[in-house]
Amino acid sequence: MLRNQQPCEDVSANHSSWQKFWLDYASVLSGHFGTDITRASVWPGINLTIQVMLRTGCASLLQSPTDFLTQATWCLGDDESFGPMAHLCPVSCNCQTAFDATSCPSSCAPTLPAT
Repeated sequence: MLRNQQPCEDVSANHSSWQKFWLDYASVLSGHFGTDITRASVWPGINLTIQVMLRTGCASLLQSPTDFLTQATWCLGDDESFGPMAHLCPVSCNCQTAFDATSCPSSCAPTLPAT
């Protein structure tokens, strides 16, 4: 679904895009750092993050707003590794009150009062 057609609500933990992001995350990190991240000493922590995110969904972004390895904010993304999670988790990423057109669905944009 295109970002401008998506409702201003978090996807469920079993949403295909949420699941794909986290199931691919180790490969993305490995490509970013040029080494198999599953063999690194930080892998247990990364794997724990992946498992929590897969299980609890967007709400987990409130508990862990930043990727400890890249220091990127999940909601805003990282230009080198991954895009913003706000398009999947606009409520958890506060899109209704801190709308960012580059990452939030357009359905979260504030509406101007009718005149």
